[in-house]
Amino acid sequence: MKAKVKVDHRDMKGNSYDIVRVVNGGEGASSFVTLRYNEGGILVDFNLSELEILNEGKYLEVHRNHNYRDGVWLGYCPINKGYILEYNMPSGRKFKNLVKNPFDKSNYSTKIK
Repeated sequence: MKAKVKVDHRDMKGNSYDIVRVVNGGEGASSFVTLRYNEGGILVDFNLSELEILNEGKYLEVHRNHNYRDGVWLGYCPINKGYILEYNMPSGRKFKNLVKNPFDKSNYSTKIK
């Protein structure tokens, strides 16, 4: 998976890099993402809010309504400041959720602007 840098740091802003590691901060704490800056092996840590995770179109599995559902990432939404995912129910209905942290899909909202 890749991430695009949204803040000024070296010459990284606006460019995308491979994600090497994710440290999920847990309840109320920030998550950090480590990116590979170049082929020389330089690693740079960023707060999740400083990045846009490039996950659009990628398959995911979410636990909703007492079972696992197939879904897909629709991408980052700057209006909602989060990531939108869409999953399918067995009846064929589709639902969208907003998550602030794409590495923690269990904390979501159905209120999308």
